[in-house]
Amino acid sequence: MQGRHSVLSISIVLALGLTLPISPRLLAQSALCSARAEDSPVIPTSEKPALSTPSLEKSEEKKSPEKCKTGIYIVSLYDLNPNDSTFSSDFWIWFNHKLPDADMIKSVELKNAKEYTKLVTDTGTIKDIIWSTEKVKAKLFHEWSIANFPFDSHRLKIIIEEGLKDSDELIFEPDKENSKVSKEVNLDGWKITGFEIEKTTVEYDSTFGDPEGKDGSTYTGLVATISITRDAMSLFYKLHIGVYIAFLITVLAFFMETSSEDIFSGRIGLIVAMLFASILNAQSAESTVGQSLDMTLIDKIHSTTYCYIFIAILLTLLSRYLSSQEKDVLAKRLNITAFVLFVSTYCGINYWLIASAASSVAK
Repeated sequence: MQGRHSVLSISIVLALGLTLPISPRLLAQSALCSARAEDSPVIPTSEKPALSTPSLEKSEEKKSPEKCKTGIYIVSLYDLNPNDSTFSSDFWIWFNHKLPDADMIKSVELKNAKEYTKLVTDTGTIKDIIWSTEKVKAKLFHEWSIANFPFDSHRLKIIIEEGLKDSDELIFEPDKENSKVSKEVNLDGWKITGFEIEKTTVEYDSTFGDPEGKDGSTYTGLVATISITRDAMSLFYKLHIGVYIAFLITVLAFFMETSSEDIFSGRIGLIVAMLFASILNAQSAESTVGQSLDMTLIDKIHSTTYCYIFIAILLTLLSRYLSSQEKDVLAKRLNITAFVLFVSTYCGINYWLIASAASSVAK
């Protein structure tokens, strides 16, 4: 049947070719195409494959970062060194997470460490939780402000930061329940007044070469803070007893009459000696505390004492001048007035300086 239709189609085409000025090659090609079309099986409408339309890919939701429970246990604090701007500590750090490709022992760094050694390291898995722990011996940087020494307090920090996975992949969660300072930690001359631990996010304005990074990068971190306050009173007494004795001898010199040349010379020599004694006491105190660019409490007390001693020298010369003019009564009145004013104002200034420094501890 299909062959008969093909013959009929070719005949019709050939007949049209005789009447119309069409190229014989074109007619032959048309006839051949018709034959092929009739020979092709007809696909029912119900069986035709539906045209496939490209589906829109849904944007994947941003995956939340893996939380790593992290804690610190302070075993010891020692070598508090203002001259070197450091302190030393031994402590344990631990990490609990579920990232099989993360090696926290290797990737976490101590940001404020001058030098450190990992004494013990261990990693294991308990109930699908990877538990890594390490004991660290570190010398850490700290800016020691000794402006109010010895009434000073400090916040010593241990700062750790993840070095490989950014905050889109990993974030620290502080283990506040188990993080603390050991009860066996004892700092001679200091009191430990507090401890806290908190997570941080550190931002950098660089992708560090990450081909997919844009607009910098961020990494998770953790900060443990130990608050300490110096045991001030005994140390204050030791550092300032010399300068206070020098001031006391200076004001007692006001009772030495200047009418006699020998007594006048002895009074001047005594006051000048107290000036040098105050300077030596300041140098001794500075060697104990360490040098500082700030005006410390020790500097303020000693500088005040220098001023009073210098004024005492001037008043001694004035008293001698009045005595030479046979005004001994006026010279005596000058000495007594100077004694009262020196003692009252010097004590008042020292009280204000000490109270101001001590109030900083309570803040």
